[in-house]
Parts: sequence; structure tokens; C-alpha cells
Amino acid sequence: MPKVSELRARYDQNEVTRARSISVIQRPVSSWKNVDDDLSPSSPPTGSPQDLPPLNQKGPTLQERIRNFMFAANSPRGTKFDLPAVEEAHGITISTMQAQHRKDVNTLRSSVDEKDAELEKLREEILKHDEEKLRLSAMMQNVQTELEASKQFTHEILTDRDRLQKMVDRMLLQMEDMDKQHKKKADKQKKQIRALEKELEQEKNTVSELSKNNQPKAMNLDFDCSDVTATANNLHNMLLSFNNNSKELMEALENLAL
Repeated sequence: MPKVSELRARYDQNEVTRARSISVIQRPVSSWKNVDDDLSPSSPPTGSPQDLPPLNQKGPTLQERIRNFMFAANSPRGTKFDLPAVEEAHGITISTMQAQHRKDVNTLRSSVDEKDAELEKLREEILKHDEEKLRLSAMMQNVQTELEASKQFTHEILTDRDRLQKMVDRMLLQMEDMDKQHKKKADKQKKQIRALEKELEQEKNTVSELSKNNQPKAMNLDFDCSDVTATANNLHNMLLSFNNNSKELMEALENLAL
């Protein structure tokens, strides 16, 4: 199928030829011998396609235009226009030109209809693309909203983590201080226990020596060890309590870390 530009060029050429033909028809019969020169491609056109009516504007047909010039202005009154002579001079009949003109017009109309159909399809595709663009824009807006909420939630989690980390660090420092204090207290109590044990051992040795020598001595042999035993038991219980407290603190720290 020829392109619209080619059809339009052909139509314009036909219109120029028709305008030249009309200009020739308006001449006196005596000047018809130069018809071939006027219609040759090298001769300048006597009309312009821009001066002609558009395709969709109805006007007189070529035959009607020719009939309007049936009597030439410069010819004697009553002299009838010789249409066959003009057709023979042009080498083409009016009906052939009309048929070709109608064919070109119909071809142009068919091409325009096809272009209109393609344009309608393109419009539908553009509408679909616009709808898809709106849908994607809404999806992007939702994703952006979720992303902002996720950032806020992450910020809150990081803030809580920092706060918990500070609490854990503070508790670890407190545990270290408590551990040092308990160690000092345990060392002090161990020293006291060792001192009491040494004193008890000395008393036992003294009693043993007195028993061996059978020399009674004015001293209180009824040594009461209940205080020492009670103190040792208390120290032992304190150590157990410290160990239990240490285990509970470690479990609490592990839970906080999780």
C-alpha cells in the first residue's frame, strides 16, 4: 500500500494538472497549439495545490468546471467548446482523470481510516499505560510508607538496644563491685577462720601437753567451740548465698542480652 505522503503528492500533482487544464481551456482556440508546451513538466505551474479546496470540502467536479468553460471568453459567441479536441490534445480523457481522482481519494480515505484505527489503538495503549503508571505509583507510595514505618521501628529497636546495653553495662559494673566486696569479706572471714583454727589448734596442743605431763594447771579446760562453729557456719552460708546471687545475676544478664 502506498504511503500517505505518496498519495498526497500524487493528489497534489493531479490538482496541478487539473488547474493547468482549466487555464488552457480558458484560452482562445487559436492558442491551443501550445497546449503540450504548457502541460510539459518543465513548464511552470499555473496553480498551486495550496490554493485548491481540501479533500473533505465539496466543490464542482472536473466535468462541471469544464462545462463552465464550454464557451471560451475570447471565442465568438455561439462557438461550442470542442471537448474531444481538448482530450486529444491532453492525451487523456476527462472520465479517466475523474476515475483516477476518485481512486486516489478512496485510497487516501482508506489510508486515513487505517491511520485513525491505529491512532485509536495507540490511545487505548496510552490509557492502559497511564492506568498502569497510576497503579505503580500507588504501589510505590505504599512501599514508601512501609519503608518509613520500618525505619521508625528500626530506630526504636536500636534505641531500646542502646538503653538495654547501658543497663547491662551498669549491672556488670555493680556485679564486679559486689564480687570484689564479697571477695574481700570472704577473705577476711577466711582469715578469721584460720586464726580461730590456729587458736583452737594451740589450745588442743596445750591440752595435749598438759595431759601428757599430768600436771594440772589452773585454767579453764572447758573450751566452748560453739561460737567458732557458728561463725564458720555463717560464713559458709554467706558464701552459698553469694554464689546463688551471682548465678541469678548471670541468668538475668543472659535474658537481657537475648
